[in-house]
Amino acid sequence: MNPRLSGTASLLLAGNLTGFFIVSYLPGMLGVESRVATVPFRAFLLGLALYMLYRLLATRSLRVGFDFATAVSLFFWSAYSMRFIADAGFLQVPLGRPPDEIALFLFGATLPAFIAFYCIRDIRLYKPALGWAVLLLGVCCYLAIRENGSDVLKHAHGANDVLNHITYGHMGLTTIILGLFVLLNVDKDQRFRFWMRCLSIGAILLGVYTILSAGSKGAAVAAVLLIPMTIWLGMKRGSKWIISGILIALVVAAVFSFKILNKSGGLEKTLYSAAAFSGSSYSVYARQDMMGAAWREYQDNPILGSSIVERQWLSYPHNAVLESFMATGTFGGVAFVLMMAIATWRAFRIMRRDVSISWLPLCFFQQLIGAMFSGGIYGNFVLFGLTGIMLGVELPNGYFVMAPTGYSDTRIGVVAAIAERQNETGAEA
Repeated sequence: MNPRLSGTASLLLAGNLTGFFIVSYLPGMLGVESRVATVPFRAFLLGLALYMLYRLLATRSLRVGFDFATAVSLFFWSAYSMRFIADAGFLQVPLGRPPDEIALFLFGATLPAFIAFYCIRDIRLYKPALGWAVLLLGVCCYLAIRENGSDVLKHAHGANDVLNHITYGHMGLTTIILGLFVLLNVDKDQRFRFWMRCLSIGAILLGVYTILSAGSKGAAVAAVLLIPMTIWLGMKRGSKWIISGILIALVVAAVFSFKILNKSGGLEKTLYSAAAFSGSSYSVYARQDMMGAAWREYQDNPILGSSIVERQWLSYPHNAVLESFMATGTFGGVAFVLMMAIATWRAFRIMRRDVSISWLPLCFFQQLIGAMFSGGIYGNFVLFGLTGIMLGVELPNGYFVMAPTGYSDTRIGVVAAIAERQNETGAEA
């Protein structure tokens, strides 16, 4: 494994997972418009993605070949891009926000992330990103809690003028998932030191508080599904004592967070409001109306779709599947569903074959669940970066196979060594 290539891939992944959270605090702190920070950040990620492609070409590691996943991905992104160009350039459809801003998201962040990650074959290149991401996310959760009461950073939905409570909820959940993998230390090839595992405990506790105080329903649903799955994966390879300690710590953190939130007086001084969990809140009805309107627009234009945004609300319909059919019609919508279905199937296979890298499929599942509740397509560079990883990497071939009952670490290590040697022999041939 090329260390330089691994460093670049890990930096690109960590930047996509955590970078936007970090730069989002700068506009509020400096009292400037958000693009002052976010545009240079997207330019940095775009440059890093291009450099990653250059390094892959230079080392002859670029993913080549044309399969069914490539075909459906190419068809969907071509149809979606042409829809935006037609709406913004030829039809002059109202989009609810400046077309150059949407173009900045789509062509400057989301598509480059998908393409760059799709071209990387070796999933082991991403392993160093785990430790970096946990530390950065822990800092972001701390800042979200600490700075929320500041008059400079006060905002209707969160701690600054860029992020909202939904994003904060998913930030907390990502912190918990990655922190648990650092704490469980299941990767035989990448052992974290004691101080790093202690820091991950702090990050996990901050993540628990963040997700509870954010009040995001999508993040809450994802947490209920994915945190038990993370712990179950850890039980397959990690220490039972550590698992017991994690369960106790999560319960204590949840109880402690609820007490703080209730004492604060209705959560006004935290990230959002507990009313967001209510099924009768305005946001629930608004999203139901958006989804219904998007479906009606698709039914009126089933072949080519209607627009990249829902015409009544001038926004994405808060459901990525509905948005794909609304924007690109039947053929583009089916291509999108097939693309995400293949990515999901491969994500489960990665988890089955290599527990140590399962944090990547879990983060993909988290973003996919979020896209069903409140996500869009053109600006969701985290989801589609992870989708590119799920579609592009070669499935692990026994590096760290989940150990059946009665197998020793030595025997599993022999299997891993044989598989590694087979891969090296194949590469030389």
